[in-house]
Amino acid sequence: MRAIIFTDESGVKFPEIKKWTKHFGRGINIEKHTQLISLLKMNNLDVPSNNIDLEDKYRKILEDFIRPSKYMFAGSFNEVRDFTDTLSTLISTNLYIISSRYGLLKEFDTIIPYSSSIQTLADLDFLNINTDFYNKMLVASQTSDIVILLVPREYILYFLKNSCFDELKHIPLIIIVSSKNLKSEVLCYDNVILLERRGVARIGKKNKKIILDMIKSLANIC
Repeated sequence: MRAIIFTDESGVKFPEIKKWTKHFGRGINIEKHTQLISLLKMNNLDVPSNNIDLEDKYRKILEDFIRPSKYMFAGSFNEVRDFTDTLSTLISTNLYIISSRYGLLKEFDTIIPYSSSIQTLADLDFLNINTDFYNKMLVASQTSDIVILLVPREYILYFLKNSCFDELKHIPLIIIVSSKNLKSEVLCYDNVILLERRGVARIGKKNKKIILDMIKSLANIC
């Protein structure tokens, strides 16, 4: 059994990695990172955003700040990282991140910290035009038994607009953690389960348990 998780980026980035405990700090707004900002100013560069055309230059200057995408984001993303690590002990699991700078990232793709973010359906349209992230998601999902979407309401509306769930009707189970207001939108898909996303939580303890118990049952894991 194979699961694939799709989630969004976080505005809070570059969490401190506590080597001995393997825990992650709270992260920061990189525009307030003194060392990084100083380094950029010395090279007459702004904080990276969606100016991907300068990627090579930024990578050279910010060499010490490059990380795998799984370890670049903080805030509510910490939930996703912990959930992915737990699920991967049960079944084969892949994590993908939708990034306003890079498009669709695999969890170990190395990236620089950046300040842009996705806010609207128009932002998603713009991102797809430039990175083809949506079709890449569909391709990445083809060999999975379970697709898990941990994204805000705007993302699900974008996927619906592009007939995502029709394209994935062969997937046995799709789990969405997002706004409960989407219930009527996804009710017609027999393979889709919607769990409510509450407050700032990206998953939430209750939803995490529900998903893990569901997958354990499907995989016959005690």
